[in-house]
Amino acid sequence: TDERVAELAKWAQLAEKKHSPLYARETAQPLLNRFRSVEAKAEKAVLALNADTGRLLWKKEGTDVAGLRPVTLCAIGEQVFYQKGKDVVCLDLRTAREQWSVSSVPLRVVCDDSVICASGRTVTALSAETGKTLWSRPSLLTDIRDAFVIKGSLWLGGFKPCEGKRGPVWGPYFVTQRHLATGKVLMHIEPENPGHHHRCWQNKATERYILGGRRGVEYIDLQTGDVLWHSWVRGVCKYGVMPCNGLLYAPPHACGCYIAAKLTGFYALASERDSRFPANKPDEERLERGPAYSEGIRTQQSAIADDEWPTYRHDTERSGFTRRSVPAVLHRMWQVDVGGKLTSPTVAGGKVFVASVDEHRVCAMDADSGRSTWDFTADARVDSPPTLYADQAIFGCRDGYVYSLRASDGTLAWRLRAARAERRITARGQLESASPVHGSVLVRDGVAYFTAGRSSYLDGGLDFYRLEARTGKTLSRTRIYSPDPETGKQPEQYGPAYMPGALGEILTSDDEYVYLRDMVLDPAPIEAASMHSASSRSLSFAEGQLVRGGGRQPPRSGKALRGDEKGKPHLLTLTGFLDDSWPHRSYWIFGTRCSISTGCSGRDRNLVSGRLLVFDKPMIYGYGRAKIHWSNQLQDGAYRLFAVRRGEGTAQTSASSVEPWTKPVPLQVRAMVLADKVLFVAGPWHGHPFDFAQDRLGRDFTGWKPVPRQGALLIAISASDGTEMAKYQLDSPPIFDGMAAANGRLFLSLENGQVLCMAG
Repeated sequence: TDERVAELAKWAQLAEKKHSPLYARETAQPLLNRFRSVEAKAEKAVLALNADTGRLLWKKEGTDVAGLRPVTLCAIGEQVFYQKGKDVVCLDLRTAREQWSVSSVPLRVVCDDSVICASGRTVTALSAETGKTLWSRPSLLTDIRDAFVIKGSLWLGGFKPCEGKRGPVWGPYFVTQRHLATGKVLMHIEPENPGHHHRCWQNKATERYILGGRRGVEYIDLQTGDVLWHSWVRGVCKYGVMPCNGLLYAPPHACGCYIAAKLTGFYALASERDSRFPANKPDEERLERGPAYSEGIRTQQSAIADDEWPTYRHDTERSGFTRRSVPAVLHRMWQVDVGGKLTSPTVAGGKVFVASVDEHRVCAMDADSGRSTWDFTADARVDSPPTLYADQAIFGCRDGYVYSLRASDGTLAWRLRAARAERRITARGQLESASPVHGSVLVRDGVAYFTAGRSSYLDGGLDFYRLEARTGKTLSRTRIYSPDPETGKQPEQYGPAYMPGALGEILTSDDEYVYLRDMVLDPAPIEAASMHSASSRSLSFAEGQLVRGGGRQPPRSGKALRGDEKGKPHLLTLTGFLDDSWPHRSYWIFGTRCSISTGCSGRDRNLVSGRLLVFDKPMIYGYGRAKIHWSNQLQDGAYRLFAVRRGEGTAQTSASSVEPWTKPVPLQVRAMVLADKVLFVAGPWHGHPFDFAQDRLGRDFTGWKPVPRQGALLIAISASDGTEMAKYQLDSPPIFDGMAAANGRLFLSLENGQVLCMAG
């Protein structure tokens, strides 16, 4: 309606204000109530359209549909039914003539000759022909959620009173089977209470299962009454999931619960394969040697210089920090077109390396001129840049392989099939392995670490690899598999928002451990005697569990391990380092676990989180909102840059002359690098040309009338106090986290497919 459109425009204006009433619940709630009242004024109608032509057949409106409950609309045969206030109304489908109207409890479903109505007190079947009561029975549930007719039986799902909770939906989801002709109870299923509320969508059903939506997707077996929990996959608000074509379709969503284990994205999931752990080729047969694989690769190789940027986010900690300074005053040294969607750059040996993700290309450029030196095309997407070790460029690929190229000319040295099988699926319009590998491989002390796979619940789980970086020889391979290997059932959860499980991710490392998000892995080599068994070992694990070189330490009572085995504070992400979609709950964290940084239950105190974080030994620098509300972004306040000491609020890790600070910036920070004492941030901006003292041609804008415009900025900021040191216009915003600093220069991968080098 026009009034609704006007209200939306008013909200848009309020959102622009610095001290908007939308930013606080107390002042936002009255505005929300008004908006809902405006929505409720819209006229209701029931329409019938010709399905082939769209021609209007008839329309009921006004008093004919006063009190209409839209979700009750049903049709079967030559009749249409809906609830109007307390009445169930039956119309002729072709003429809209009312056939009967009966006062009844809420209409749920129609089938054959029956109209099923159910409330928390009674379940009633009406005759579809006359509206007369066929039978009426007391309800076993106080809150009816779903009604299904499956194989001639009526199945009702819902809730009973739940003591100590805010309402019935916080208790178990019960299912009752009734005889359709008599209403007699045939089966009553009482699952355990999972300690969570039911989601906001209608559940779905198949001929054998009801698919409940409590924590994720619960398969309630209608033959046995068993419940199979799948909290690692869930539906989206209002819609839920869809079982169809023998598959389960799970749309994208933005929930923060089980963030370390649940799938994000749009998935089509099939029944489990017959072989839970398919047979693997021996590791030696998985390794392919290329032309550059020679005796020379086994000998001493040149080391990477300290002032270079050899891996994603500079080092194994993924700190985004280099001790080599980059001057704040810069000029454009070169800018070249690589093409396609780029990864962030890595820099070593006088070359800059990026991947053109969708084109499967890994590209090397001369660091002084930007001139292309070589391209290598893999068999699927390469989602992050290669890691540079000695004279090798090592990277994983979405085809399930890990590649090693000779960095000087791009010739293949070796590649290893990390995926358990050569099985392809469609992903974002292309083919890739069911067990892909992220591009950025962690290399530490001559050993390459990575995971193959998407989830510890899918396709047999994840494989955690250790390779000899020079030769590609497999040192150990550990399967991380969450379900019970015998039953396939999900293990017990830790709480309403945390559960065992892991997702494939770029690994990080400190001086002691390797980390898969908040899972702690031991990088120490295993004994030679256990090498053979390691390559076929599979295991279940608990959150924070320590995996030792292909084996593991047993969990203590199914809980996260304590003490040193919990790991040290490190950088981790909720939705992945490469997640550039930036939903509300995709913050990065510097800590020891995937605490829900959305302010929901279970959030750590003194949590250090942001959209982007970089750090050195004493300090952490970030970009994000001052507060993080569990659902309402408008209450979080504006975005800002900030600096905090490591261990702030707990034990100090080291002393620092740098004081914590916070400041607003005139751009959305999408890339950040700390080069010695200068913090570089870059991203899109919306402002006026007089924000610059002069434009790139030196024209003075003083006194000009401001004209709003959009563009991209690079800003140099003093890490010690947040002072702005310099500001530059860019031709395009950087890709997410697409900046590197090496040899006193700054390198940016831009959204327009170009790579930019800036120097002092």
